[in-house]
Amino acid sequence: MRLVDFTALDNTRDWYSVTDAVMGGLSRAQLQTSPKGHGLFTGYVSHANGGGFASVYLDFEPRDVSAFQGVELEIAAPERAFKVNLKDTHSGDRHVYQAPLGDTYAGQGLWRRYRIPFSQFVALRRGLTVTAPRLDFHQLKSLGLVAGGADEGAFQLPVRSISFYKA
Repeated sequence: MRLVDFTALDNTRDWYSVTDAVMGGLSRAQLQTSPKGHGLFTGYVSHANGGGFASVYLDFEPRDVSAFQGVELEIAAPERAFKVNLKDTHSGDRHVYQAPLGDTYAGQGLWRRYRIPFSQFVALRRGLTVTAPRLDFHQLKSLGLVAGGADEGAFQLPVRSISFYKA
């Protein structure tokens, strides 16, 4: 099931950024449409003022993805590590479910599909693992892309599509 296809020029319109600015940090992020016809997640991660993350989110009407095994992203392999966040209708602002994007350094710059099984998503709050109910796959309502961690500096992640996959 396709969630986002960035070949339509307005498919980045509903995305919004969440950065460490909420706690005094200086990181920034945006998702825009590239002139080449794909989404482009760009920004800067700064560790100043205790910061260190930049993200973009897409909220949508709750979807039942229980028949699927995970998230699939078609991206150009980036130079740094990225993560994917999911939220269900019960998460609110209390926590997110996060998983690493995978082997991001292999084939740098080449388009490929990355699959992240739902089983790899872990509940986090402010970067720390928390005890939370299992992700409700019948009520998924948000997906985010995250740049953060030890890598400070400018980043970009070209994205063609985001889908939910079956085995």
